[in-house]
Amino acid sequence: MYRVVIPRSVSRSIERLPRAVADNVTRRILALAEDPRPPGMKKLRGFRSFRFRVGDYRVIYEIDDGGRIVTVRDVGHRREVYRGL
Repeated sequence: MYRVVIPRSVSRSIERLPRAVADNVTRRILALAEDPRPPGMKKLRGFRSFRFRVGDYRVIYEIDDGGRIVTVRDVGHRREVYRGL
C-alpha cells in the first residue's frame, strides 16, 4: 500500500472545483494508495510524472516506488494543468 501525499496548494485547487468533480477527483486520488498505476493512467513524456483523467480535469502525480509514496503535483482543467510543467 502506498501513502498518498497531497500538498496544501493541490488541496486548495481541489476545493475550487465544482462539488461533483471534486468528490470524484478526491475518490480517484485516494484510490492511488491501492493502485498507483490505474487503467487510463499515462506517463507524461519528458517528465517523471503520470496523469489520469477525470472528465475535463487532470490529476498530475509522481510515484516513488522505493518509498511507496504517491505525490499529487497538480489538479486542474485540461487547458490549464499542463502550463508550467
